[in-house]
Amino acid sequence: MFAYRLVIAAAFAAAGAAACAEATSASEIKISAEAVYAWRSGSSSAAPIIVPNGGGRTIYNTDLAPVGQGTGLDIRASGSGEHVGLEARFLGGFGWTGGPTELGALGDVRIGDHDNFGVIDDHASVSAQLDTAELDATLKLSPALTVFAGPRRLASKDKLTDTAIFGLLYRLQHRGALDGMGPAGGPRSRPRRRRDACRGGRARRRTLPKRRERISAAFLDGRQRVPDAATARHWSAFAEAGISLTQAFGALTLKAGYRALYIDKLPTGASNMANATAHFAHVLPPVYDTLLVQAITAGAALHF
Repeated sequence: MFAYRLVIAAAFAAAGAAACAEATSASEIKISAEAVYAWRSGSSSAAPIIVPNGGGRTIYNTDLAPVGQGTGLDIRASGSGEHVGLEARFLGGFGWTGGPTELGALGDVRIGDHDNFGVIDDHASVSAQLDTAELDATLKLSPALTVFAGPRRLASKDKLTDTAIFGLLYRLQHRGALDGMGPAGGPRSRPRRRRDACRGGRARRRTLPKRRERISAAFLDGRQRVPDAATARHWSAFAEAGISLTQAFGALTLKAGYRALYIDKLPTGASNMANATAHFAHVLPPVYDTLLVQAITAGAALHF
């Protein structure tokens, strides 16, 4: 009788282990979409943009030309087998604006490479856009750790517009743009994934939220475009880190998290106009700022 029970128990254990192995090694297709609420900040140099013709205090500088909050999307589509997979991702659609900042009657001032006399009204505004896209090959090293690598592209546009009235309407714009692509890669982890391990030959469904972390770094071969100036080309470093909580409901997973993006060299309209003011010239090589974008996200994923 003991031997009979032992054989039955062993059979059930083997069947459960096979089912568990099948559940953990099955291929998967996943599509996810998240709404992103982001705010950005850059290097603070307080470089003068508008100054009196005769010298004196700075009227308007780069610190007074920030952009506010903006929204975007994080869309991913991936397919994976037991160990390898492929993922496409778009993170962008961001459109930030700042101002207009009302500066009022300024008198005789220098704005960029122009001297303006008898300005009776002036206001400045800022706008910026950012889009990124990537295509990654993934390799699962363990249930808790996956690494990924592939090309990443980034496109950024930034503009500062100053409108001065002195007998006529005069509008001066300076822009900065980056269009770059380069190799990217990093790890993606699920630190608490072990709780989903099979126990007693059965795959245990987890009810608590899962934590997921993702770190990415890229080196972008970027082209900096500034109006009326030669296109400058250089390498720029890009980094991203994020953490999210997910909760599964069958084939649907809800997710929310925090994300941070960093670019070490980015041309902006404010810095380029400050450079024009400092050198009293319009055609100049671009100057670079650092950019930090922080965001909170919320969305859902479907598993097939």
